[in-house]
Amino acid sequence: MTLAGDLAMALHSGRMPREFRAEMDDEDCIKNIGELLNLSPAALRDWVARLWVITLEILHLPAVWAAIQAVAEELFRRTP
Repeated sequence: MTLAGDLAMALHSGRMPREFRAEMDDEDCIKNIGELLNLSPAALRDWVARLWVITLEILHLPAVWAAIQAVAEELFRRTP
């Protein structure tokens, strides 16, 4: 899933990414996971919502955020 990368990009830059860069989009990945875990649509929605919150909490940890900022600054520096 592209969740963490897209969230980090949005938080650092203040703008949402224009496109996802994955072979499968998030919806396909979520459907596949739901099938593997045998989750109902409601349970799958709850799981994704929890995953979103957990991902945001991890991204806001000081050490993680420092690493995200360092990578983002280098990428922005390299972008023409």
